[in-house]
Amino acid sequence: MILAAILAASLLASDALPPRTLDARSVENLVAFARLYGLVRFFSPSDEAAAADWPAIAVEGARLVEDAPDGAALQEKLGEIFRPLAPTMSLQSSSVIHCWCGLDAPLPAGTEIVSWVHRGVGLDPAMPVYSSRRERRDGGGSPLPFVEIPLGGGTEVLLPIASRVNGGATTPRADRPQLPALAARSAPTPDDRATRLGAVVIAWNVLRHFYPYDDVVPCDWDGMLERALRSAAADADAVAFLATLRRLVAEIHDGHGTVTHPADLATSQPKLAWEFVEGKLVVTHVAPDAGEELRPGDVVVSVDGVPISDAIAREIAMAGAATPQLLRVRVARQLLHGPPGSEIAIGVERDGAPPRVVKAPRSIPRMSFAEPRPEKVAEIAPGVLYCDLGRVRDADFAEALPRLAAAKGVVFDLRGYPRTFEFLSHLSKERLESPRWEIPLVTRPFGEGRTFASERWTVEPVAPRLEGRVAFLTDGRAISAAETCLGMVEAYELGEIVGSPTAGTNGNVNPIALPGGYSMTWTGMRVLKHDGSRLHGVGVLPTVPVERTIRGVAAGKDEVLERAIEIVRG
Repeated sequence: MILAAILAASLLASDALPPRTLDARSVENLVAFARLYGLVRFFSPSDEAAAADWPAIAVEGARLVEDAPDGAALQEKLGEIFRPLAPTMSLQSSSVIHCWCGLDAPLPAGTEIVSWVHRGVGLDPAMPVYSSRRERRDGGGSPLPFVEIPLGGGTEVLLPIASRVNGGATTPRADRPQLPALAARSAPTPDDRATRLGAVVIAWNVLRHFYPYDDVVPCDWDGMLERALRSAAADADAVAFLATLRRLVAEIHDGHGTVTHPADLATSQPKLAWEFVEGKLVVTHVAPDAGEELRPGDVVVSVDGVPISDAIAREIAMAGAATPQLLRVRVARQLLHGPPGSEIAIGVERDGAPPRVVKAPRSIPRMSFAEPRPEKVAEIAPGVLYCDLGRVRDADFAEALPRLAAAKGVVFDLRGYPRTFEFLSHLSKERLESPRWEIPLVTRPFGEGRTFASERWTVEPVAPRLEGRVAFLTDGRAISAAETCLGMVEAYELGEIVGSPTAGTNGNVNPIALPGGYSMTWTGMRVLKHDGSRLHGVGVLPTVPVERTIRGVAAGKDEVLERAIEIVRG
């Protein structure tokens, strides 16, 4: 009777659910569903769970449980959704003592069992560095491992995380089919409340069980889930929900944490650049054809009529960053971007004069306006060469190598993302090792008891060697691959590091597609410095700290480059 009612309710709800504010009971129901979803999807070793359509279950399961009137009804709905996928699972009211039903008894000798081993977590076949596989082993002599976890909403779960194998299949088999209501419908749409809730359920579980830095980043996991569910339920459209997902990911403080969607129209910017200098947002460069109303050194005091402090606070909530230096970079960029053809109203102060507002059209693609720098390989002082690793590719480096090797000094610009790594081979007479890549090995929920598989790669010395003095320019824009390079420079003392700390984010990303057309990325592995210390949230620190000044910006100076030239000239 209950199953028939659930099916009928689901069929009646086939149309997109409109936005609404969740009451306390609905939040409890969805939180319990979300927690159980992750436990069964990633840790129930049954054949049924391995073959399930998990994105559809996230969406349709959220639709089914949202309006459960009490704990008993919630427990019944959770059972209908998950027992066909986890036949050995037991759901029980929180107030009742669980019966372990012999789970603490050792298995007979020779019993074959299977369980999940997540190397990171396998979400995208295009990222083979991560994988999720069920592995078989002899479980005789030990109890079948299980977890006992409160779900909320008055319900707890007892879930074996290994299953017996008999005749090549997990046992016991499910005694009932999966609900037809959980089958995939037409393509999920962000206009549907259940789609948005399902996307939150998936995103939160991936991060909750597999984020490798949860031991160094203080995450309010329960609060994150509740806030995201409430916001998702009330979001009016795809863009509003994009902001919800970005706020969720921002809470893990990961520089690789991003969420994208085709509905995001903030794809353009005006012909100018700005950044935080001396704690203020300052215009640093303006294109020659962009007029003279704005100049380098102008201090921004408002954006589109919003005081700059409020505008910054709004963007911080959606900016993924592990360090303050990367957060400043991300916020500055986000404030500049908007729809193509739109105008941005910039309130500025100059030389103590009253603030004024300048309107600038967003006429070029975002992040396409580069700050003026020397040519990608150039002599910037007698005997001193400049090499911009953000523009120089392998062929460019090979062509410039004789000049670089003969130079008295070389300044490498790593204020951004490198396009070549060939320079590393010419900086040392000894073999270089990369930082330590540590892929989490996860077999239990919430990362409990995880270990790490450590890997490195090496760089062999190649002639000719750069004999002159070497310096590297860097700042908060140097992320990931740039930090791999600078980590090796730091560890082997290959040159001075001039500027400010790097982004503090390295390691392969792990992308995942979410219902409704959203794509999320995050860092799937841990990277340690050569001495075993933490990079995440710290970055590579300069050996020669240099910060830009507003006076220097107004004068058109590149103070970091100027200091590096002094260093390599001795």
